[in-house]
Amino acid sequence: MGKLLLLIALGFVVWWMVRPQPQRPPLRQSKPAPPAPGPLPRPEPEGEGAMAMVRVYDATTREVIWMATSELTPGMVEAHVDGVEGLVWVERTSASSSAGRGNG
Repeated sequence: MGKLLLLIALGFVVWWMVRPQPQRPPLRQSKPAPPAPGPLPRPEPEGEGAMAMVRVYDATTREVIWMATSELTPGMVEAHVDGVEGLVWVERTSASSSAGRGNG
């Protein structure tokens, strides 16, 4: 009885080693990352009396927008923001929370 079990086990091992491998679907290629967005195009002033425009960083949405200089509030300062190229205007509370991040 012991020899029969050994023979069955040996046959199973041989079968396991020579059996055809299951076909696996090819690995899905991930899509390439979209290109990093470039700097925002500066709006062109239109007509006489056009206002100068500046870049403003909105800390809540983490986006840079263009705003007329006349719309800047007294609490805004120009600063460097991590992840944003160049100087942008930010609310003073946002700038103070990022103190020591290379402003100036």
